[in-house]
Amino acid sequence: MLGPAAPPVWRAIDLSRHAVTGKVLTARGDCWTRDGVGAAVLGDPRVALTWLANRLSSLGLTLKEGEIITTGTCMTPLEIGPGDAVEADYGVLGQVRLSFLTEE
Repeated sequence: MLGPAAPPVWRAIDLSRHAVTGKVLTARGDCWTRDGVGAAVLGDPRVALTWLANRLSSLGLTLKEGEIITTGTCMTPLEIGPGDAVEADYGVLGQVRLSFLTEE
């Protein structure tokens, strides 16, 4: 899931220590959360991005302006199902929310 672009403040944040919280409200009414931190992504999400850029370069490829790169997840993935609603809170970087349709 993609949200809006992160605000410029991300450059001043220690992403390896940046906390993230995920929450699921299930169709049955159960609710649970998981916490994570940027260090779960190869120690720092920028390390994952650097690895990707270097690997592509070794293959004669480059990252291009406008491409969307995801570096991985900073928490154990949340189990979700039809009818569930999911929220991810990245603090000063923003929040994203989505709901899954029920099966018909």
